[in-house]
Amino acid sequence: MFLVTLVQYFHSYDTDDNAPKVRRTGPRIIYIRKLPQIGGWFKVDFKGQIDHENDDDFTQTLEIQLGKMISPRMGFYADLFLGDDVLDTNAYDIGGGVGVRFMY
Repeated sequence: MFLVTLVQYFHSYDTDDNAPKVRRTGPRIIYIRKLPQIGGWFKVDFKGQIDHENDDDFTQTLEIQLGKMISPRMGFYADLFLGDDVLDTNAYDIGGGVGVRFMY
């Protein structure tokens, strides 16, 4: 089990005349837990974004992932995405997916 906290900063330094200027700060918290009972993992990834070009508008997304390894080098997982506003979500801000993980 581990917890990662980080802050990312995005700044456009060279854009063409029609591109929007980017100045954003992105706090992020990632929690991953190994699930030995099923031979898999559980991950929660919270991503915030403060848009300094838009009156410091704050948006956030949440990704929840549950996976299982079926061999030492291959596994499957399912994702659930909640976002533009995690606590105020509408139907267009929810998504899901499935994936395959290969270890090399």
